[in-house]
Amino acid sequence: MHLTKERLTPLSAGTDKVRALYEEAFPENERIRWKHLLTDLNNVDFYAYYDEDRFVGLTYAYRKGNIVWWFYFAVCKELRGKGYGTEIIQQIVQQYKDDVLMMDIEDPKQVADNSAQRNQRYNFYKRMGFDDTEAAKTFDDLRMIILSKGGNISQANYEMMLDEIWKVYFLNKVK
Repeated sequence: MHLTKERLTPLSAGTDKVRALYEEAFPENERIRWKHLLTDLNNVDFYAYYDEDRFVGLTYAYRKGNIVWWFYFAVCKELRGKGYGTEIIQQIVQQYKDDVLMMDIEDPKQVADNSAQRNQRYNFYKRMGFDDTEAAKTFDDLRMIILSKGGNISQANYEMMLDEIWKVYFLNKVK
């Protein structure tokens, strides 16, 4: 397997598959509006991944200084469990090897309908070398925790990144 990636912009062809995966993989209340994701910002890396011509998955990362928030990551449902996620993570880790990489995930300790999936996801990222930082935040009734690689993320770092995302994607955008 040799994955290639393509940076997505408002002018990228074939974003329909990427958008479909994005909308399938993330609940509506956890999604940034699609048109805002495609805003051409210097501190955003939005990629589609391919195995030859086959669309495999997507990643979306937001940079603030040396902290990179790996905000979205998804592999096509029919391709999960085939090593694509591991390969994408290895590429991401290499791409940001000089930075602190952070991600938020649903707290596996919170009782939920998808508790098994949360635990599986948490254990996968731990196997990939991510650390539990103890930083967390509850949104309505959803508790998110922060995992990191390449350095620690404090609660203050997490709050700063949340503020930055809020300003960029919600306060400065015309509805």
